[in-house]
Amino acid sequence: MLIPTLTRGVTLSIDEREQAFLDLLDANYNWPAEYMFKFIANPTNIRQLEDVFKGETIEQKPSRTRKYISVTIRVTAHSSKEVMDYYHQVKVIDGIISL
Repeated sequence: MLIPTLTRGVTLSIDEREQAFLDLLDANYNWPAEYMFKFIANPTNIRQLEDVFKGETIEQKPSRTRKYISVTIRVTAHSSKEVMDYYHQVKVIDGIISL
């Protein structure tokens, strides 16, 4: 499966896109480092998100209508792979948007 990108019309596979993200993380962080995750969640699936990030500080801010919740989670990650592992765990939760 190929994913279109905005980089000069280049199309990357999922594996290439993930590797590019890992490389970008490694270029910008010295591990271990604090990494900030941001999500938009439906109030009904916040519990699943909390289960992925057990023991971490989770900040929540409801939208004006309370239909969605903005979620910020700061984690001390030890590698870019650890960050990617969190994203893989979150992507299977319905109704979560990663920012």
